[in-house]
Amino acid sequence: MSKTATTPKRPIPDPTKIHILGVSLVQGALDASDAYLQAPGRPELVKVQQHQVSRFNDAQKLFLVRLTIELEGQDKKAQPIGLSSSYVLDFQVRVDDLDDFKQGVQNGNPVIDGQLVATVMGILYSTARGIILERTRGTFFDGVILPVISPKDLVGPEPSTGAAAS
Repeated sequence: MSKTATTPKRPIPDPTKIHILGVSLVQGALDASDAYLQAPGRPELVKVQQHQVSRFNDAQKLFLVRLTIELEGQDKKAQPIGLSSSYVLDFQVRVDDLDDFKQGVQNGNPVIDGQLVATVMGILYSTARGIILERTRGTFFDGVILPVISPKDLVGPEPSTGAAAS
């Protein structure tokens, strides 16, 4: 009689158990060069870079995430036009079933299942897309729609880069 090894079933993140408790705009800046201000206009392209830093409060089952989004206005040849903007958003997120997604401890910090982290990042990035659209309305950017990205791109060590619609 042979025994077959079974792999433990990974839990599936339930978005209804993920709660955004707070969002703070920590920094927001718009910069226009003197040359741009001589002949301002809506950028043809907008280069977007985003990255995040996160930590966990294990006792309270909280994710604390700082998301930085940088925008650069460009002409149709993707050259900078002297218009840029930067936003830093802090999110506080509670995950009711966080214990189900812990995969151990590394360097004194809990290791959390990547699927849960990607789900949380997707929710936060989607929220940030609306905030950035609203914050850039009435500016020279005239409302920037951040690109749809894979939430896993925010989890990696390198900043994610893309192009936005404006």
